[in-house]
Amino acid sequence: MFNFEDFAGPAGGALAVAFATGAAAGWGFAEKTVMRWAKKEIKALGDLTKKQELDCHDKILELKRFFDMLDEQYKERISKLEKRLSHLES
Repeated sequence: MFNFEDFAGPAGGALAVAFATGAAAGWGFAEKTVMRWAKKEIKALGDLTKKQELDCHDKILELKRFFDMLDEQYKERISKLEKRLSHLES
């Protein structure tokens, strides 16, 4: 049958432990450096997105008020022009 020492040699167990230790240390390093940075960036982008959404909402309200004002002005102009037209027709 298969004997692990035939495959990895007499130090196979030690090599496996060393590999596992290195892999765990590498994962810990990556998580503390890259993942911490990535989480901060994601949070910063989320905060920026919320601020931009609020700014867009405010701009939309401002534009809505502006166009409502224009609509009222145009309605007044149309009303005046209709009165002039009816006066000219009579």
